[in-house]
Amino acid sequence: MHIRITKRVIVFLIAALVIPLALTACGVTNNGPWGSNSILDPYGPVAQTTSNLWWIIFAIATVIEALVLVLVVSALVRFKRRANDADPIQITGNTRLEITWTVAPAAILAVLLVLTLNTMITTSEPAGTTMKVTAAGHLWWWEFDYQGIGVVTGNELHIPVGENVHFDLQSDNVLHAFWVPNLSGKRQVIPGHNNTLWFRADRPGTFRGECSEFCGAEHANMNFIVIAEPRAQFDTWVKGQQQNATSMMPQDANANQQMLIQQGSQTILKQACIGCHIINGLPGYNVGKVGPNLTHVGSRKYLAAGTLPNTPENLARWLRNPQEVKPGNKMPNLNLSEDTINQLVAYLETLK
Repeated sequence: MHIRITKRVIVFLIAALVIPLALTACGVTNNGPWGSNSILDPYGPVAQTTSNLWWIIFAIATVIEALVLVLVVSALVRFKRRANDADPIQITGNTRLEITWTVAPAAILAVLLVLTLNTMITTSEPAGTTMKVTAAGHLWWWEFDYQGIGVVTGNELHIPVGENVHFDLQSDNVLHAFWVPNLSGKRQVIPGHNNTLWFRADRPGTFRGECSEFCGAEHANMNFIVIAEPRAQFDTWVKGQQQNATSMMPQDANANQQMLIQQGSQTILKQACIGCHIINGLPGYNVGKVGPNLTHVGSRKYLAAGTLPNTPENLARWLRNPQEVKPGNKMPNLNLSEDTINQLVAYLETLK
């Protein structure tokens, strides 16, 4: 088969190599509601070391791609068939060339192995980490239990800037993977096996975390946010989270809103929520572990592991039919009346 070399062919070859690179969509922008979510925008030492390794691998791959492109185009131009050319001489082997293309890749892989091992050693957890959190993967949401301080949250993790945080990773169902691209690498969350991870945020920010191991129908909606804040702000947040559920009546609440909130505080005691959720300080709400802790649900930014922003309208939509919003989750459609939904929404939104 003979290929006629034209400008169109050369453009096609260049496009075939360049377009896949462009389609990777690598970026460090922070435009979405989640905040930053890129390994190329590291905010801590673990992510920075991992990002450095990525750039080295990317540089090596780019050089190899450019070399292959030059060799392919050069060969096509230099050895293209011309009029009256005889058939080319058949070559059965070239020992030097074969040794080169065997040894060169092996040497490159050896260098990458050394760099990878060095990265693994460098990112090992330092001794003396005092802040510990149990991160449990459920279907399909995350629970964060701050060990020793009596704080449990759902899908929203607060950490102090500049301090190492240790995570015990657990699952009560299937395989998950815990990943905050700006702060750490991925780590498997395995049923029956307590895996661990650590990271540190050196600057304040809000970051998206996610499950990166396919775990079922709503795997794509198993997200969480990490809020890194100064120690003083973190301590204030902890003190608030340690308090029992307190209904924070909005200062501008009209008579109708006040009535709905009062009704909601009584209605919730009669609903099935009590079997699956904990609300600290509310009578009977101290055993449910199927769903997230709702003690301070009104202060969270998202509902259903990042599926919906936490607004009264979205909370009402969730209560009206959770299966329509997130099919397959463990909260059934309770067929609540609109009056009941309005009362529950009014009350839950005040739990700050």
